[in-house]
Amino acid sequence: MLTASVAASPGLPCARSGGMAQRTGLRGYLALLLFFAPIASFVVVPQVPGTTPGNLLVLLGLFPLGGILLFGRSDYLRLLEHYLPLLVVLGILFFASRYSWLTAPRGLSNLSFTSPGFILPLTMTVHVTQTIYLLVAVGMMLVVSRYYEASLDRYIFAGAWFLVGYGLVDWFCQSFLHINADLLSNRTFAYSWNEWSGSLRQMVSVGGLWLMRFKSLTGESSMYALTALCFLPLAVHRQRWWLGAALLASLLLTFSTTAYAGMAVMALIVLRRLSFLPVVFLLLAVLAAVAIAVWIDWAAIWNVVDELFIAKLTGEAHSGSARLNAFMRHFLAWRDSGPAPFLVGYGFGTARSTDLISTLLINVGLVGTALALGWIVRVIGRGVQAGQTVLALGLACVVVLMLLAVPEFSYLPPWMLAGVLIAESRPKDGVACAG
Repeated sequence: MLTASVAASPGLPCARSGGMAQRTGLRGYLALLLFFAPIASFVVVPQVPGTTPGNLLVLLGLFPLGGILLFGRSDYLRLLEHYLPLLVVLGILFFASRYSWLTAPRGLSNLSFTSPGFILPLTMTVHVTQTIYLLVAVGMMLVVSRYYEASLDRYIFAGAWFLVGYGLVDWFCQSFLHINADLLSNRTFAYSWNEWSGSLRQMVSVGGLWLMRFKSLTGESSMYALTALCFLPLAVHRQRWWLGAALLASLLLTFSTTAYAGMAVMALIVLRRLSFLPVVFLLLAVLAAVAIAVWIDWAAIWNVVDELFIAKLTGEAHSGSARLNAFMRHFLAWRDSGPAPFLVGYGFGTARSTDLISTLLINVGLVGTALALGWIVRVIGRGVQAGQTVLALGLACVVVLMLLAVPEFSYLPPWMLAGVLIAESRPKDGVACAG
């Protein structure tokens, strides 16, 4: 979502009715891309943290040889054409933000830099690398919005099932056998002063039993929550209830406030699609589960609720306090930095907070943030107008959670969901385009 707001103007590539189904190479490419999209803790080149299978597949389609072979010359040129507004806006914001570095150096002391290395004067290495990540993410959305059709759901859902199944095996082995069964995760982030794994194994105590927070191949529990919440509206949209139930069960095991907030919103969306009697049975089942849990160990349940919600909301929990502190530091640094940083930020990729809204404000300022949010509202609004309420509200839920708690703009599933929504919102004759 992000500054890529401008990538949708004036529109996105139109779909040709039935054309993609006859191109075996393109269909195979899309199948691999959609299947591998949620995998984020495995990289093809261990020394390069950005070489996830999904990222590499998108890059394959962006390079001229791969793009022309896959999409054809005209479609590839049209894909590049839709990058132009994004590149223009990013370029204007970046060059304007160089003035921010010269006029407001004191504001930089409170920022959590993505990486402090410089490639040129007033130009950090991350300004380049993070822009590449953004171009890849936007590429994911453009390709999906152009070529998505219902027959591709099998690959999307196969990827979701693999993610849930792999994560469940790893969660069970770690929680009950104390064995690390995650043999695929190899992503690491290394800088001159530190190196850390791109796959965190976090434990939580529930009634004296230590359980690993569900993460699968996404890196950590909050990112799994965001990823699963992207697949959940797609499962509901296509009435894949078994997959929806599996995603909900895995979300419960994340012990993530982000996951539970998203589940509450998705529950409201799902309830709108069910008749009165199933809703009653569902509510009775929830009440029965709560009653059984309370009867078994009320104190343990209360401790989990306190840690996940009450303590975080009151700032008493460590993670909640850290998130609030990071938000305030970056928000105040942006607000008090002066006219130039206030309007255009310090350059895309400069700093990374624990939430997307303050990250956007400090990086691209009020102008860039307004463009990003404006594009998001436009896509969601058109989805609602086209009757794609579940997908539109699902994307809105994911975006709000990202703005409040998850700053990772480069994960592919939210962009995939946006691409599907755009494609599904398009008139069925395949001629007009939705932006």
